[in-house]
Amino acid sequence: MGTTALVAELLVVGIQAVAWIAIFVIAGSSRTALSELLSLAQDSSGLVIGFIVAAAYTAGVLMDRLTDSLFSPIDKRIRRNVIKKKYFSVPRARLFVMQHGENMSSFLEYVRSRLRIARATGVNLAIGTLATIVLLAKCNVGFSVLAATALVGLALAGTAFYVWRRITRTYYKRLFQAWQIARSASGGA
Repeated sequence: MGTTALVAELLVVGIQAVAWIAIFVIAGSSRTALSELLSLAQDSSGLVIGFIVAAAYTAGVLMDRLTDSLFSPIDKRIRRNVIKKKYFSVPRARLFVMQHGENMSSFLEYVRSRLRIARATGVNLAIGTLATIVLLAKCNVGFSVLAATALVGLALAGTAFYVWRRITRTYYKRLFQAWQIARSASGGA
């Protein structure tokens, strides 16, 4: 995967995180403080955009690593269910396919990018739902609005997690197949 695609992936995940961070900040701020902040942002919009992009990229890196760590046990279980070979090293297989697999490697990196986005999106949606509920509660909306927000947010987060699991299964299945093809094409090394 190219550097541009990786930066875009991290920005997507980071913008999602910056959105829920902003919702928490708004929920915890007074109207006066928000008014002053918006006025300041309008006066220096170029600087603010630069700050937001930098914050989004940084948040994207952090969310990617955090979600990778959080989902590692589930990921390992999926890997064991898909790849039945007892002594199979995913890092070695990835490197082998990168070296010998030509187009297979770029396809696998594309699949990995999708699974990372889905994984982080699920967490961002769950936290974003909580942030939205906090903000709505501060605005004294009714219980039905809070409940509907929770249900929709959890449904979206659940969908993202389901998609992540499906893409993860596909990734390991295709990695194993690509490794087998690359091994046989390179003389079984």
